[in-house]
Amino acid sequence: MRTYSEEEKDFLEKHDYIEDRVQGHMLRYVLGGPEGSKTLVFMQGLDIQQMFMRYVEVLEDSSRVLLIEYPTDTKTIDEQLAVIHGLLEKLEIKDPVIIGASDGGMFAQLYTRRYKDVSALVLMATVTLDSEYLEP
Repeated sequence: MRTYSEEEKDFLEKHDYIEDRVQGHMLRYVLGGPEGSKTLVFMQGLDIQQMFMRYVEVLEDSSRVLLIEYPTDTKTIDEQLAVIHGLLEKLEIKDPVIIGASDGGMFAQLYTRRYKDVSALVLMATVTLDSEYLEP
């Protein structure tokens, strides 16, 4: 059985992170798959984009895939959402499928509620926005 670190190493040998500045914030992301196909945007929880590496590898043959490291210098979730939306606009990604897991699922719901330009929303192991978990 392969270890998680072995899988991550293999992924990084085949996929380069692109560094790009969006709205004054530096982002790193992996973009792959055939241009012109439906784009799957992965939103992970708490900076663990590695959880989606296997999904990216399996799905990039038939779909455009975007795996993002969230910017670390944003001060609010609204600012972070705006930067992610700015990246999608810059990459000319229209009507993406947003896939969110864990805290990334809440982020995906907030993104979808705010921008409404999403063709589908897939949530895994997350809570809903109206959950008591989100109350202060």
